[in-house]
Amino acid sequence: MAKYCKYDHPGEVTKKVGDSRTCIQMRRGREDIEKFLIWELVHGEINFWKDKWCPTDHLEPLQQDKEEDLLVKDCWSGNEWSEDALNTILKESSAERISKIHFDRNKKDQIHLIKRTSSSLSKDIQNSIFRGDNCQCNIFTCKKFLTPSMLFFSWRVLNDLIPTDDILKLKGLKVISRCHLCKNNQEFSDHLFFSCRFSRDVWKHLTSKFNLNLINVGRGNIKENLKDWQEINLMSLPFSVAWFLWNARNNVKYEDIGTNPNSVGSNCQAYLQKLISWKKFHKILKNLPNIELKQLKVIKVRWEKPPYPFIKINTDGSFTNRKAGIGGIFRDHTSKVLLYFKAPYIAADALDTEATALYWALNFSMEIQWNKINAEVDSYLLVDLITENTLPPWHII
Repeated sequence: MAKYCKYDHPGEVTKKVGDSRTCIQMRRGREDIEKFLIWELVHGEINFWKDKWCPTDHLEPLQQDKEEDLLVKDCWSGNEWSEDALNTILKESSAERISKIHFDRNKKDQIHLIKRTSSSLSKDIQNSIFRGDNCQCNIFTCKKFLTPSMLFFSWRVLNDLIPTDDILKLKGLKVISRCHLCKNNQEFSDHLFFSCRFSRDVWKHLTSKFNLNLINVGRGNIKENLKDWQEINLMSLPFSVAWFLWNARNNVKYEDIGTNPNSVGSNCQAYLQKLISWKKFHKILKNLPNIELKQLKVIKVRWEKPPYPFIKINTDGSFTNRKAGIGGIFRDHTSKVLLYFKAPYIAADALDTEATALYWALNFSMEIQWNKINAEVDSYLLVDLITENTLPPWHII
């Protein structure tokens, strides 16, 4: 907050023309949080009048003109309150109450929550602010049924932070607004998630699979209708559907990947089936197939010596977006290491590194005239390419 209030006290910063969205949100957060906090006096490096370090009714100034930059420590004399200093700025009753407040100058000024209920200050603040019918609080109650990405997306929806065309226009960007799903109307969140022809077809696909009545549940604005979904214990449902609609919209806009309502509806249905089977979500689907967890098959892999007089080559390739590398090792029938190599490499993909590592290993074998070779790689695709079971990509040829 300091960068936004270089010359003002943080509690007195007001809205200015040109304020960033970050500054506006911080100011709103300050207004909500301030009433729950109080300073513990230690060094006294806090403002006597503007910071909250005692009950507000304790500070009754003796006169209207008061020293705005006065610090609490200016009213101390050693490790005690200075009665003379207090009596020059406060009424007698206030000065008497203030002089009874204890402080310890051997520590550091700390800020505390007025009513602590747990060991976490952040958690106490969240519980104090986000309670009752507050949307930001409610969304976190259904985190059991939403992935972290979905939960963050839902929070952004509730705070009008997803970059739909109407939000981009508010930020000053000049865009030609068009819904990328229905291609007809301008794009805004309510249209995209509920009133768009595409989204209506998705909801129609889903509701035909439900064994519950949604007639009394509003579907026009998530924030306004959140209570309706909460009353039937399905608050996570509209956010789940909105998530899949948002992904479909982004695929069309940025990847030029077409989609259809049935496909998006099926993805939503599949997600709900998993929630019902594994997360004890409400059984709202009519026909729920039995989804069984696949049994993991463990295959033990161990290195074996080659028969005499063969030499075994083990190669591997490593590939990331930033760099790649290749390497290999030669061993004889007694497991003795005869040769090894490693090198950085510029590759197109992981298969490229695996193929290149094997190529150089075979090349070294020919130069040394090791003619009886066993080669092991850890890429099934490379094995298929070598045995001609799969056609190779052009960059491997």
